[in-house]
Amino acid sequence: MADRTIKVLENGRAVTRGIAQTEKDTFTVKIFDDDQLTYTIDWSNWLGSDTIASVDNDSQGATIVSSSNTTTTATLQLSASRGSGYIDHTITTTTSGDKKSLRIKVINDDHVWRDDYYYGRPY
Repeated sequence: MADRTIKVLENGRAVTRGIAQTEKDTFTVKIFDDDQLTYTIDWSNWLGSDTIASVDNDSQGATIVSSSNTTTTATLQLSASRGSGYIDHTITTTTSGDKKSLRIKVINDDHVWRDDYYYGRPY
């Protein structure tokens, strides 16, 4: 399994592996048909001594196959059908009740264009 991680730092910036940060608090992933890829969001640096009380994932056009969380991380297994969508991921902290959100854009990339020819399944 490839390592796909978003690590949210104290200042709200992020370090990523296996996922592209396209804007502040927005990340983009490509998922092919029938793939179910797992992504981990590590909030430990941003949380400091606080912990995650709850996690909310709102999805539009992408499928969350499964999700779980610990007191410092959230794990999402994602899939996508043709087209694209997104997941709005929000955590609420235990002590202060602070909320922090990020968006994961999901693009289904089950086709390849080469020159003027299309290889893959039509939309």
